Amino acid sequence: MSTEVQFANQFVQLLQVTKPTPEEQDAFLNGFRIQSVNSIPATLTFPPLKHPYIATSTKAESTENNEEEMQFSINVTFKSLKPPRFNISVSTDITTNTKFYHLKHVLANALKDQHIGIVDLADVKLMIRAKTMQDSDAVSTFLDGDKLALNVLVSKVKPLEEEVEHVKQVQKGVSDESWEKIRNVLLSDLEDVSKVDQLISSMKKLV
Repeated sequence: MSTEVQFANQFVQLLQVTKPTPEEQDAFLNGFRIQSVNSIPATLTFPPLKHPYIATSTKAESTENNEEEMQFSINVTFKSLKPPRFNISVSTDITTNTKFYHLKHVLANALKDQHIGIVDLADVKLMIRAKTMQDSDAVSTFLDGDKLALNVLVSKVKPLEEEVEHVKQVQKGVSDESWEKIRNVLLSDLEDVSKVDQLISSMKKLV
């Protein structure tokens, strides 16, 4: 029993020795009170967060958007491997995310401007040497500086509307009066009505 009493007395004495003064207690508590920004210690740091604030992701997205908006010019050469034959160089603006599908549009416009014909994008195949480029491939990945050389296969080319109209006009160019004159000339030489009519009929099919 005396041992327990002795231990208790020693413990109380230890508490009295280690007990902080009122001034020390206030100083300790004041360390957690921030009265103003100026009272924050310069060395104050916070532990890293396991899940960073969403602003970090927003900044990353903003950086990616800025890269998308950055444009630069390249020179693209389109060379056909089969008819219709063409070798066209075109300057166009792209971004780092521009796809080869965009270059199909560029080629289609160039073929139309140079009166070569009209193409559907689905009928166009763009290649680097023998490798076929997918519509979703990024153009910037395959650039040689600011240049790009492409081989082209076009499965179908439609004539321009003005050329189609020109053909129609030629077809309508021979009037009935002209055919009658031709018929009379042939009759004067051949003197065979059935043979002349047969020739006229064959000629109309060719025009």
